[in-house]
Amino acid sequence: FRAVRCGVSNLHVSASAFLTGNFLTWQPQVLEVRYSQPQWLTYYNASGAEVYFTVRVYLKGGGHTKKALASVAAGKRVTVNTQFAHIWGVTAGERLGYYDVAVEDAHGNTITYVQRYILTDNLPEDKFFLFENTLGGVDCAVFTGANIMTPSSSYVNVQYEEALASGYNDIERIYTQNTGYKSARELLWLKDFWGAKVRYVVEDGAIV
Repeated sequence: FRAVRCGVSNLHVSASAFLTGNFLTWQPQVLEVRYSQPQWLTYYNASGAEVYFTVRVYLKGGGHTKKALASVAAGKRVTVNTQFAHIWGVTAGERLGYYDVAVEDAHGNTITYVQRYILTDNLPEDKFFLFENTLGGVDCAVFTGANIMTPSSSYVNVQYEEALASGYNDIERIYTQNTGYKSARELLWLKDFWGAKVRYVVEDGAIV
């Protein structure tokens, strides 16, 4: 057997059926993103044949174009870059401000749900946070608002006969981050962020 590092509570279908039809994320199926926002999508191929990540971009003049982003061998997990800036760099034409990503089999049949990304305005106080979700994929949460560091210090004094001396001090760095407005669906997804063991933040273009 093969073990996949992820978990679903109260799974009502077989593991292979769930993995075949779903990406490894709980993010909303229609997701608003910023142009430079880091964004990835992960898929585990539980089938016995090679499948393909595809992106479908829609043109201003009507119609669409489709491009393969990656192939996924049987029994393998692949993460693809779905950042808006990246997709715009690998596609061409006068495009509308959204695109769809899906996984298809060798005959062009869509076997996952369709994940749609819609371009939205970048705000000056946007902050990008990356985390591993409970399905083993990498998600990006965007919080909009003030980011404030509020350090907390504690000191311990030690008495030597009649004199007091500083023993040690402990400084805890606490960051307060406003989230901005989030829909009920986004809040359900972001439960993964609150419980993530490892989180990263994008600072000056670097992931730290």
